[in-house]
Parts: sequence; structure tokens; C-alpha cells
Amino acid sequence: MKSEFTVSEITIDQAKTFIRKHHYLKDIWGQFEVVYHKFYGLFRDDELVGAVQYTSYRFYKRSWNANHFGCEAKNPNSLWEICRLAVAPIKEYNITSWFLSRTIKLLRENEPVDFIISVADARMHNGCIYAACNFDYYGLMKGRVSNMEDYHFHVFGKSYNGTECYWRKIPFEKNYEISL
Repeated sequence: MKSEFTVSEITIDQAKTFIRKHHYLKDIWGQFEVVYHKFYGLFRDDELVGAVQYTSYRFYKRSWNANHFGCEAKNPNSLWEICRLAVAPIKEYNITSWFLSRTIKLLRENEPVDFIISVADARMHNGCIYAACNFDYYGLMKGRVSNMEDYHFHVFGKSYNGTECYWRKIPFEKNYEISL
């Protein structure tokens, strides 16, 4: 039952340990001085069973943010990316979407949020969790991620405060597969 679970902010060390164990990329996203992070954990009793990393590229140029997020915001601190999301294998229906929705609520309570983006590496998965959380789907894009220009990524975004995306929304096909 969901009543057994709680969600709260966690430290970078807690997130690193959990994500290294449960995420297919095995680490959190970069620790650069121009990047700001928020980490949230999913707990069952006192056990950490999920972690998510949000990143804001606060000091990047406006043109970079427009290209990366597909939109512009008056406040560059209000653009966020979900860089890592991992939940341990537990038997609880829809726990990942429940967890993600609670972390978005916490993020919005504590930070300015105009747009949240997430990408799913098409070689690994299609990002259906973001579709389940009512993110808009902007399609399969190539050349969007530094040092991975040859790979395809499913791009999802969630807009707040009237922020509009330049990218065209398209229908999300749950069973979409790509062969590279």
C-alpha cells in the first residue's frame, strides 16, 4: 500500500549509492559547478527504495537552455531535467509514477519550476513512465545529448506557469522500438 511509503529530499551521497546499484547508467549526472541538483528518495519505513535526480543548468547561456529544453523561461533557474530515476524492484502497483509525481510536487514547493524535461535512451527504454506522469512527448531526437550525438532519445517535457515548448508534441507510442 502507498501508505507504507514516504518521499523526502536526500543527500547526494544517498542518491549516488542507490543509483549506482539500481540505475542502468550506474551513476548520477555530472557534478559540475554550473549545475544545481536536487535529490529525492522513496522510503519504505527507513529503507531507501527509490531515488531521483533533478538538475538545473542555472549558469548556462539562454540559447543553450532554449535548445536543450525546447523552451525559454524568464528565470533560467526554473528549467529542470530529470537526469536519473531509479526504483528498486518492489511489488507495488504504479510506485514509480507515484514517487515521481510526489517529487515534482516537492520540487515545485521549494524551487521555481517552469519546465521539466527528461530523455529516455531509445536503446534501453521508451520512457513510458514519463507518459504515465502526463509529460508531453516531443518525439525521438538525435544529436541532443553531448558526447552521444549518434544516439536516439525519446524526449518528454512537462510545462508549468504557461511556458510553451518550441518542439511539436506528437502522440506517444507505448510499444515504440528502434533498432540502431
